[in-house]
Amino acid sequence: MALEMEAALETINISTVIPYRDWPAEWDDYPPIFTPMYGFYHGSYGITFETARPTPPGSVETSIKCHYLGSLAAINYAVNHKYEMFWGQTEIFLRGINRGNGRFPYAYIIPVDPKLQADPLEAVDLVNHLIFHGVKVHEATHPFKVGNTVYPKGTYVVLMNQPRSGLANTILWDGENLSPPPDYGLDYPMYDISGWNFPELWGVTVIPVESKFHAHLKPIKRADYPKGDIVGFGSCYFALKDNTNNAVKMVNRLLAEGITIYWTTEPFNWCGTKFETGTFLIPAKDFRTKWIVQRIAKELHLTLYRVGNVKVSMRQIHEPKVAILLDSGIDRASYGAANFVLKNLGFNVETLNYAAIKQGALQNYDIVIVPDGTNRTIASRLGSEGLQKLKKFIEAGGTYFGYGEGGGSLTAITSLINVKAFFSGDYGGYNNGVVRITYTKNSPITAYYPSNGYAFVFFPVWFEAGEGAEILAKYAEKDLLVAGWWPYYDVTAAGQPAIVKGNYGSGTVILLGIEPTFRAHPEATFRLVANSIFLAASD
Repeated sequence: MALEMEAALETINISTVIPYRDWPAEWDDYPPIFTPMYGFYHGSYGITFETARPTPPGSVETSIKCHYLGSLAAINYAVNHKYEMFWGQTEIFLRGINRGNGRFPYAYIIPVDPKLQADPLEAVDLVNHLIFHGVKVHEATHPFKVGNTVYPKGTYVVLMNQPRSGLANTILWDGENLSPPPDYGLDYPMYDISGWNFPELWGVTVIPVESKFHAHLKPIKRADYPKGDIVGFGSCYFALKDNTNNAVKMVNRLLAEGITIYWTTEPFNWCGTKFETGTFLIPAKDFRTKWIVQRIAKELHLTLYRVGNVKVSMRQIHEPKVAILLDSGIDRASYGAANFVLKNLGFNVETLNYAAIKQGALQNYDIVIVPDGTNRTIASRLGSEGLQKLKKFIEAGGTYFGYGEGGGSLTAITSLINVKAFFSGDYGGYNNGVVRITYTKNSPITAYYPSNGYAFVFFPVWFEAGEGAEILAKYAEKDLLVAGWWPYYDVTAAGQPAIVKGNYGSGTVILLGIEPTFRAHPEATFRLVANSIFLAASD
């Protein structure tokens, strides 16, 4: 097909590049986020067809003609080779039935029992995501055992002897570390993302099983969420664990109803149940509160706990006033993702541009979110007047939350807190991927995060924390990169701070080297942003 497209373009004297033939790496467009690549997993033929940027006079018309002739050649090829193409599609599905010719596991197990699953709600979302994309999923009708683990009835199983096992695997596997070793050279830089795995980035426990096992299974068309409820004994508070995104949604809905909510700053126990730092406590003081809590818990499929008059330090949360900095150009995508995520979590977010900040608009908010971009561009657009207004806002008690090479490293220019920011370097590609993170357990910002977790990075940043700066998370010292392309990560960022916090005047500065809302995908790190907002809106 590519050769026939090339021949058509040669008739108008247009030269072409076919990566499989012309590039040493023999491929382009690695991730399945592109439509042609995604189509492969459904047995379709896909090809990325691009023309040069139209800068010389007349090149716009030439580009249009190129696309017309090339696309027509591709269609003609499909018409003239339909039987061969159908055979190829059949072979793709046969390869799937054979588990990628034996390269895929026998099955992936997705438990929903809270004893086996980090986030049951996200697990259900993942199962429904698989079904939406055409993957066959089964549910256990009886308990079954694999290895030393007994999985209860209701556990989901993805058997990999199915036509779309390639698609199932690309959603459920860990991914691969594509970073070149020191002696490999940097001839094959990655374009766009090269790690996207769902289990780590959605916070879902998924178990690959290599060997065949016995289980009573039934095919399903939809996974059902667990029933929300209030359990336990106690008459003073309803306790809500901050361990899933729906907990954030519930807090925002309760605040909008005028319900009082506290947030613990230390762990506690009640009747044998452990509650970590960052647990939400709702006073069970009247019938209206009890009725609203019960209703929202059922609607959001959450379990709350009745507790008594626990002796624990806490802060009261008020309805947050959140501002997000509007950026333009290529950096607008980072702003758009953050805005989309926060609104879906139930926050009332207002967008401010640079002019509004210069005019002092920040004084009306608890927190300003500064997404990724370029720190010098942000500083330049703010100017000395805007930077002074930003510092004044923080000094008076406001919170600054920034991440990535833009918002996360702005402190390198403004010296908001005693922290130095470091960049991952330019190696000709996009430094990105899924990384292992070590979270602290004593901060409400990292409430209910596992000590050893994951995050996504895109041109990652790491920090050197000086006196007065608090380290909330570090990049793992060993095996930092799970999947992606990030040259020399092991000798630069491994073991270094990834999230830091400090005070400036009466306010707070929170900086992240990771991308917590990247393209609205890494759902497991959305709560880092939400918790920072709650911290800013509490006293």
